[in-house]
Amino acid sequence: MNLTEVPFGTYKVLYGDETVEEGMYLGQGGVYTFVMQKDKDGKWQSELFTVTDANSVSILWLIPQYVIMTLGEVMFSVTGLEFSYSQAPVSMKSVIQACFQLTVAFGNVIDIIIVEANIFDSQANEFFLFAGLMFVDMFIFAILAYRYKPNNPNKALEDSTSRPGTPKPESKPTTPKLQNKSDETEESKAKQN
Repeated sequence: MNLTEVPFGTYKVLYGDETVEEGMYLGQGGVYTFVMQKDKDGKWQSELFTVTDANSVSILWLIPQYVIMTLGEVMFSVTGLEFSYSQAPVSMKSVIQACFQLTVAFGNVIDIIIVEANIFDSQANEFFLFAGLMFVDMFIFAILAYRYKPNNPNKALEDSTSRPGTPKPESKPTTPKLQNKSDETEESKAKQN
């Protein structure tokens, strides 16, 4: 048995100088087994068996899928990181962002476990499992989002300066107080009378 990788196209099979097969087409991405033998009359008999069908969909169809996935990932990551940064207490901003990235790592671990376990015979069933997990995740996220109360990490600083009874720092004027000379002369005239 000889396993040979060849480009797709139409082939003429020769054995020495003898033609075994003419016009044999091998499609792109296909896997074929070619069997040939001489019959009793010394003529070549051959048959081409298709092990895997040739590609019927162009690989260029992956471009829109990757564009959409990339845009979704950019929107999700930027929004999630901004939300985790804005809602975190001032002293924990880095820790909260690290936890956000850790959730992505946990998701990847779940994905690896499911794929490597080979639970399903069909990859379509595996995709339906992932879609179901995303639906459950979406449901839990909707409940949490409905009950969420936004956090303002700067509120403690604002509250300490605006509470009643809290002394506010007095501002000292930067320029000396100017007096009107005309007021002085009127007062001095009034005193003299």
